Amino acid sequence: EARALWVEAFVPRDAPAGRYTAQVTVRATGQAELTIPISLTVWSFTLPSTSSLKSHFGLYYGDLPTAHGVSGDAFSTLRARYTQLGLDHRISLSNIDDGNGDLDHYAAFYGPLFDGLAPTRLEGARLTSAQYAGPATSAGHAQWAAFFKGKGWFDRLFDYTCDEPDSSRCTWSQLQSRAALVKAGDPDFRVVTTTSITEANQQGAAGTIDLIVPVLNYMQDKSGTYAGEQRAAYDAFLASGPRKELWMYQSCMSHGCGGTSEYFRGWASYAIDASALRHRAMEWLSFRFDVTGELYYEATQAYDYAEGRDPWTNQWAYGGNGDGTLLYPGTPAAIGGQTHIPVASLRLAMIREGMEDYEYLKLVTDLGDGAFAKQVAARLFPDPWTQPSVADLFAARQELAARILALTGGTSTTSAGASGGGATDAGTAGSGAAGAVVAASSGAGAPSLSPTAATGCAAAPGADALAALGLLAAWVARPRRSRA
Repeated sequence: EARALWVEAFVPRDAPAGRYTAQVTVRATGQAELTIPISLTVWSFTLPSTSSLKSHFGLYYGDLPTAHGVSGDAFSTLRARYTQLGLDHRISLSNIDDGNGDLDHYAAFYGPLFDGLAPTRLEGARLTSAQYAGPATSAGHAQWAAFFKGKGWFDRLFDYTCDEPDSSRCTWSQLQSRAALVKAGDPDFRVVTTTSITEANQQGAAGTIDLIVPVLNYMQDKSGTYAGEQRAAYDAFLASGPRKELWMYQSCMSHGCGGTSEYFRGWASYAIDASALRHRAMEWLSFRFDVTGELYYEATQAYDYAEGRDPWTNQWAYGGNGDGTLLYPGTPAAIGGQTHIPVASLRLAMIREGMEDYEYLKLVTDLGDGAFAKQVAARLFPDPWTQPSVADLFAARQELAARILALTGGTSTTSAGASGGGATDAGTAGSGAAGAVVAASSGAGAPSLSPTAATGCAAAPGADALAALGLLAAWVARPRRSRA
């Protein structure tokens, strides 16, 4: 059979800048020994532990008890462990609901994740959002608002008031009535709705929404109502109040929603069968469109076994494979050991890479050359459906790093680390992890992945490694499935 290994090396914050080289030796009975050179460049600048691009990735009540068979404090401990792994991948799994509505309990188990005191690999990483999970009453919202203000977390609290109005989940009139309830609890409580500004204006609802989240396809579409860039249409909304924000999300419109037309080809996507480049594209597009956050509806959708599924073997939903499930339940029965843990997908590792790409772009901007950052991002992703080459992506990241060094007077490469060899990698700053794929064949058959929980920020693998990952993502995907 063919066996694939995903390996990451964590780069501490205090690692000296320079080029590090080493080698990995793979041995298998009856096979020739294989030596793989590795090279990593660490730049002389540091990325922040807390992502500059805010996010909300859903994880819903019932998923963990169903997949892991835990309850009570064990459930809460595991839920915190999932959120910690999310922070190590620079995302906020911020719909925290473990069935216990007591806010002191909430603070005891999850407070360190808001305060930057949890034992994350990225030291001091903090949640960038928190979804209201109390009763649908003004009193409940008032209680949460007062509690979060007392803790210093209120700037991250929001009410997910309506998801795609006029869908089966919510109507425009329900948005208005629910928003009134939220604001009666606290007028500064943020109302979040997934819709476009065009639809919100048509319904007279733009003034009701604080944080508007259009789907990626409606920020720049191939044709129709949203053809061409739509970002300028949100300027008036953002200028209408001090707490107005624009985020963005992707859905099954990135892979087909059950359809197979040419329209769906190439979009930024978190579905398993998409290439690693598409998994990494969303954050480049977030920078291009000047949005301040990303929403993703769910990270553990396939954990619900009501349909008789096991996320290790079947993630099919909404016409796709893996959309809505970015983690695997690391139960002792599945992975050994005695402790229940979350296991990260390779797609989540690529999302982390994209989040770090965003930090490079933002750092160049903060240092005074936002025009250069915009130029690089627009050249690489002129629209949400055109994929660059692997070589072009790494060349762009290299350009950004060089610009940061030029603006800060930093150093690029020095001799460091163990002896070895191999292709030069695009490096990352400060704390992080270097990812690479090693594939070893021993006979025929589909490759099998031994999953591990990827942590830290990533120093980008070399172009060949990422190309291998693109193939590997497709191999691993075939048994798995999706949602929007």
